[in-house]
Amino acid sequence: MRPFVCLVLALFCFSLSIHAQSYKSRESANLKKEPLEFDLDVKYLKSEDGRILTEFIVEVKNKDIAFKKSKTNYEAKIKMYARILNVTQEKITFENEISIFANESELNKIKFTKTKYTKIISLPAKTHRIDIIFWDVISKRRSVRTKAFTVPEKLGKKKNDKINKK
Repeated sequence: MRPFVCLVLALFCFSLSIHAQSYKSRESANLKKEPLEFDLDVKYLKSEDGRILTEFIVEVKNKDIAFKKSKTNYEAKIKMYARILNVTQEKITFENEISIFANESELNKIKFTKTKYTKIISLPAKTHRIDIIFWDVISKRRSVRTKAFTVPEKLGKKKNDKINKK
């Protein structure tokens, strides 16, 4: 009876160690997953009625996005959620889903380009902060960016906007 109990205990311990290693490798695989890199740029535009508009430009390399084959095409899906806060804690949020479609021949060309998302919002002349979560739906890769910016009260002319008169 004693050898049987020892054998059962040994098998139980062996089983526990295998499950622990399996869990550990899955956990480390999730931690080692590369974030989805993207660029965030903030620019200012002047509207026809004189207001200052804020343009947010998010750009991601298509080679970093996972494409999934459907019946005849390849498809990539990216989701984005953004939250803008100012110093008085006023909040603006927006979200969007971007889908990219390509057939077999277009896929190789698309991989060498970038996908650009632009959002234009009218914000008051204050200091703001934007938090953007950007993720690839297929590969589950994601990233978060935070950027502070100050919307100016008015836009001045740039040096290269001047017209040289002779």
